[in-house]
Amino acid sequence: MIRLRTDDPDRLKGLPGVSTVEEHAGWAVVRSIDADATVRALAASAITWRDVAVSPPSLDDSFLALTTSPDVTPTAGFGQPSTRTGTEVVR
Repeated sequence: MIRLRTDDPDRLKGLPGVSTVEEHAGWAVVRSIDADATVRALAASAITWRDVAVSPPSLDDSFLALTTSPDVTPTAGFGQPSTRTGTEVVR
């Protein structure tokens, strides 16, 4: 996760590796699959920024990234697609 202040957060979406950009209390929060590439591109860009901080993803962020990926289809077993929608309560 990359946090920074900028007057133009929409331009951050075009940086390499960026998956999401959110704004919270004057901060842009950038999630990137390659924070190194994103920060290098940010430093080389014409985007004005300040107060940048890079931190590893939290356990919650990692869990959500793994479980909400649209590219992964859960299987019911033996390679058959699951019929679960993800909203069922399992007891």
